[in-house]
Amino acid sequence: MNLINKFYTTHAKGKQNTSHELEELPPTLAGGLGISIGYRDGSMWHSPIETRDTTGRDYDEAFTRKIIETYPPYVVNDILDFHFESFLKKEPGKQELFIDHMEFVIGPLVEGPGNKAHYAILIRWIERKKTPLSPQQSSVSVNVGNNSIVQLQQNTQGSTQKVDASKDLEQFRALLTQIDNHLADILSSLSVEQQDNLLADKQYLEVQLKKKSPDTGLMKQVSKNIVDIIKSVPGNWIANIISSHIPL
Repeated sequence: MNLINKFYTTHAKGKQNTSHELEELPPTLAGGLGISIGYRDGSMWHSPIETRDTTGRDYDEAFTRKIIETYPPYVVNDILDFHFESFLKKEPGKQELFIDHMEFVIGPLVEGPGNKAHYAILIRWIERKKTPLSPQQSSVSVNVGNNSIVQLQQNTQGSTQKVDASKDLEQFRALLTQIDNHLADILSSLSVEQQDNLLADKQYLEVQLKKKSPDTGLMKQVSKNIVDIIKSVPGNWIANIISSHIPL
């Protein structure tokens, strides 16, 4: 294992296997700018360009750039999954080390006013890996229409919603349909940050539904995140969604 680059899968320049890989860095990098001086006779003097050895920090910064330059932001989930799974193939059982590195090294590098969506996705990915869904968490389900099992609930004191998803992907489609039908009203009641988070999670579900093998475990958690955000919407809108789409 490369002792300088412990965490990331790389490719040689021009030999990329997947867009999620990082380009392998050279053994040395420029450590500063050279100086050039021109004389009246037209001759030039150039100072040598200093170099330094490539470090693990350089790979961390390259990975950070890859995350914050990724568009749309929800693809960051796939990038993190790719490097996480590749790391575990080389270092079985060391998932906590990778997760800690993402949280305490990459997180502070990504965080910034222009990277709110990317940072939010990174933090949520970390939280999901720290608290994987257990089978016991998976379910109290209510049929919605034919073959759909999404549940939204509201009590008299305020709106609380729970989403439970079975392996049948129709439940996720039902949830997205409900959100799409009331999206403008939902967004109008959310802060800008909540809007960004909701749309990022919604897009993640849409992307997963197009895959041959969707990650239903993460989709369940994302669905719960979505409903947690919708808790901020005034109760009347939640009541409208329920009465329009869920035959209780």
